[in-house]
Amino acid sequence: MSIEFVLSKEQEDLIQLRVNSAINIAVEKNVVGKFITRDFLRIGEAAEYLGVSYNTLKNFTENYGLKISVIDGTKFISKQNIAEFLKEYEN
Repeated sequence: MSIEFVLSKEQEDLIQLRVNSAINIAVEKNVVGKFITRDFLRIGEAAEYLGVSYNTLKNFTENYGLKISVIDGTKFISKQNIAEFLKEYEN
């Protein structure tokens, strides 16, 4: 048994708009999810991962001992170092 629908151009456009919106939401969620599979993050990514500003993260590295790796001027922070750093400040 199959059911067929006849849609107006307006209805097709509305469906396309909603599908595109759903795709955009999925892509945005995936941007956050990109951190799941990587062990090392660039500084900006690490700030986003932690939900803090770049300056706050810089403060953590310069004044509170959050360890970073620098390769040819590019700074990386491991998620393991982030986890260890946060555990140091648990109450």
